[in-house]
Amino acid sequence: MELTQVYGATELTGCITVPFDPSSNIYSAGKPIDIHELKIVDTSTGEPLGPLKNGEIIIRTPSIMVHYLTAQPGKSPIDEDGFYHTGDIGHLDEKGYLFITGRIKELIMVRNKQVRPRALLYELGLYQRTPFFFHIKLCVT
Repeated sequence: MELTQVYGATELTGCITVPFDPSSNIYSAGKPIDIHELKIVDTSTGEPLGPLKNGEIIIRTPSIMVHYLTAQPGKSPIDEDGFYHTGDIGHLDEKGYLFITGRIKELIMVRNKQVRPRALLYELGLYQRTPFFFHIKLCVT
C-alpha cells in the first residue's frame, strides 16, 4: 500500500491538490489540479502573498458548492470573486507545492460537532507525531 497526501474539501467536491511528482517533498500536499485556482492571502488584508509566506488558503473552482444550507445571511465562506475561504493556513513553495501549517480557528466540524483538530489527532493516536493538523486522504494503489 502506498500513502499519498492530498488536500481537499467537501465544499469543493474533493481533491484540490495532488503530488504530481513522486520525488516532491513528503510534507507537501502537492500542486493544485488544473481546474482549481488556489491563492494564499494575508488573513488581515486579503492581499495575495508570495512563495513561502503563510496565509489563508483560498480556492476558486467550477466544482464549488453554492452555499451552506443553514448559512446565516452575510456569513458565506465564498467571497464576491468566487473564492472559497478554507480557514486553513499554509504556503506555496517556489515550485507551487502547497504546505498546510495550521488553521485560522482551531475548530472543525465533525458529524455536526465542533472539534479541536489536535483532540482528533490525539484520539487517532497521531498527536505526538504530528506538529500541525493536515488534511490527509489515503490513496491505495
